[in-house]
Amino acid sequence: MTKPHGANTKNAKYHIDFAAKHGIPDVLIEGWDKGWDNMEGSWTGYNIFDWKTSTDDFDIKEVTDYGKKKGVRMMMYHETISDIDHYEPAMDSLYKMCKNLGIKTIKVRYTGDVNYDSKKKTYKQHHHGQYMVRHYKKMAQTAAKYGLLIVNHEPIKFTGEQRTYPNLMAREGARGQEYNAWSEGNSPEHGVVLPFTRLLGGPMDYTPGIFKMDVPDRDWSPLDFRVKSTICKQLAYYLTMYSPIQIAADLPENYEGNAAFQFIKDVPTNWSESKVINGKIGDYYTVVRKERNADNWYLGSITDENPRKFKVDLSFLKKNKTYIATIYADAKNAHWLTNPEVFTISKREVSSKDVLEIILAAGGGQAIEFKVVE
Repeated sequence: MTKPHGANTKNAKYHIDFAAKHGIPDVLIEGWDKGWDNMEGSWTGYNIFDWKTSTDDFDIKEVTDYGKKKGVRMMMYHETISDIDHYEPAMDSLYKMCKNLGIKTIKVRYTGDVNYDSKKKTYKQHHHGQYMVRHYKKMAQTAAKYGLLIVNHEPIKFTGEQRTYPNLMAREGARGQEYNAWSEGNSPEHGVVLPFTRLLGGPMDYTPGIFKMDVPDRDWSPLDFRVKSTICKQLAYYLTMYSPIQIAADLPENYEGNAAFQFIKDVPTNWSESKVINGKIGDYYTVVRKERNADNWYLGSITDENPRKFKVDLSFLKKNKTYIATIYADAKNAHWLTNPEVFTISKREVSSKDVLEIILAAGGGQAIEFKVVE
């Protein structure tokens, strides 16, 4: 029996329609190209993917043309399975193809061992060695040639090269949200560790925004797959997990009709100023960030498996200005395990003289928009 293939033309248009309706500029489409049916459960091998050719049920020209009419771009996805000898010679023509299709951003993934030979059971290079450092630099240079942005998964660590190549937008480089779908998952404290570790190196592609915490059962695993978070913690991740390109990672049907989705639509992705309000590694973290070219601020606060209360001094707000604070908070009975999807939304008028009480459920969070009253 053939497994259903999600990256088809009809489904792509459905997601583009959703993005257009809600002002989302790009739709990431994974699995659109030839090669996924040759994986046979292995994430290694040679010459598996053809990044220029669509699967039989996906028409990349039709999809990108449809997106242009809707004001939405396709975000390209290249799974390399670390077959650099195959991918790198093709980069120039692939990136030129993306530019011609109106694509702006490419997410490139490197699962598996570098240049692995599945027949000989050997690989040639270390994933974090000089060979790959040189490869990532060449990728940034080639993408810049065509005016493209790069997001990497399974990357080398950030070492400051994004100052030279500002088209390097974000990298994964830690256990991202996707680990909740096929493993024991990320613990409630995981997100409270990353701001003190991985995020010190540069922006992270964590893919936040999950609203449905239960993950469908897998017939190959006895594990209970779930996202160990509340909805409000997912909203707060848009502040605590810095990235200039953020993802709304859940299904459209889990967003439609959910009032919390408004925060994802409103929150910016880049900032002119950031201030850490409090934090303790593995326990809690609160940060505020100022929107570029505006006096608006946004707050994200997260905790581990323990509920917490904080007093937050709003002196970071501009003096002699009034703000409307829209507060997305865990409901009183929220809990990451037993009741993760309940929240409240409230509004109040505040100024730089005020102090807010932040209440976080176990495994929870809080997200606040401070919008200046003109």
